[in-house]
Amino acid sequence: MSAVTAVIVTTSVIEQLKETETYPAIEFVNDHAREFASSGEFVEVSRWARGKHPESLIFIAGLNFCDLGLLRTVLESAPWRSPDRVQVLTRAGEALRFEFAPCEFPLPALPG
Repeated sequence: MSAVTAVIVTTSVIEQLKETETYPAIEFVNDHAREFASSGEFVEVSRWARGKHPESLIFIAGLNFCDLGLLRTVLESAPWRSPDRVQVLTRAGEALRFEFAPCEFPLPALPG
């Protein structure tokens, strides 16, 4: 029997490196996934939207035996380019709804 936690992360399109079409912050989270879950990883799904593009990035994951506290720690330490635009929603086990997961992202350094 598994305990799956569904997680949605939304953020700004500036998180994607155009030259490589990669997502460094999400790659960081996936590289550390075994710290907070026994299996699962985030994948980008916003490209599958029909009609107008959502103008944000959306990542989803089904995480097996997820420790939400450790997930939060990894998300907060990821190298986000726009941490103020990151939102996290979680739905654990048999819960009927997603809930916003509060995260405290460090503010980016101001130029100059």
